[in-house]
Amino acid sequence: MNKLAPQLILLLSSDPITYIQVKNTVTAGNAVYLWIKNTDGTTLNLLDCELTSSKPAVATVDSDGTVVAVTPGIASIKAVTNDYKEGTLTITVLGDDYLILNFSSSSTQNNPIDKTVEKGKTIYLYIQDTKGNVINLQDCELTSSNTNIATIAEDGTVTAVASGTTTIKAVRKSDKVQGTLTFTVIDPTDVITPPADAIKVSSTDTGLSAQFDSEAAIELYTVSGILIDKAKASQSYSRDLDKGVYIIRINGKTVKFVR
Repeated sequence: MNKLAPQLILLLSSDPITYIQVKNTVTAGNAVYLWIKNTDGTTLNLLDCELTSSKPAVATVDSDGTVVAVTPGIASIKAVTNDYKEGTLTITVLGDDYLILNFSSSSTQNNPIDKTVEKGKTIYLYIQDTKGNVINLQDCELTSSNTNIATIAEDGTVTAVASGTTTIKAVRKSDKVQGTLTFTVIDPTDVITPPADAIKVSSTDTGLSAQFDSEAAIELYTVSGILIDKAKASQSYSRDLDKGVYIIRINGKTVKFVR
């Protein structure tokens, strides 16, 4: 029997009973818990899935969904149901020593700001190690994964160039310890006003809200095209979201909006 294309969404939680979302980056020696959902948002019983790790030496996964970070590295957790639906999640295991990157509104002190930046703005990188020590930016090699989205100078000055998502990476020259920070650049002029007829999409304090006349097929994406949610809803749809730029499709009509 031919396997279907990936149809499962794998998520990590800090709690095995209640879903409390955590990042896919875990420090070695810690445990997190796998949650699996269908594309319609329904939660699957983990015991109905075969769970495997591509690199057990980096991270293991038990049949009950417990994921244990073993040693620094990257591993993929895969889930397959009896009817061949499948999905994967990539987990990064960090060692005890890594770099923590944040953005600051000041070039001389840490004044934390949001990781969503408007096009044309300049912000500043601030780096600490896991013990809270401030790292001299001159001691690190700094790069941007997409300089068309944002650039970074040797002194840590970050300039937002165009809408999209990019990752700033810092590697300490002396021992190659590293850290990354992914963020989104938004351009308010890119926002498309939703059609005035049957569909209305608006930003809320916690995410987005959409209203429409009847049942609708919903697809929600990041601005870079990564699927966040796929669902069917009747007359309304809402979702909690971080600040940033998103694309929502409602019965084939596409709206780009800023949260």
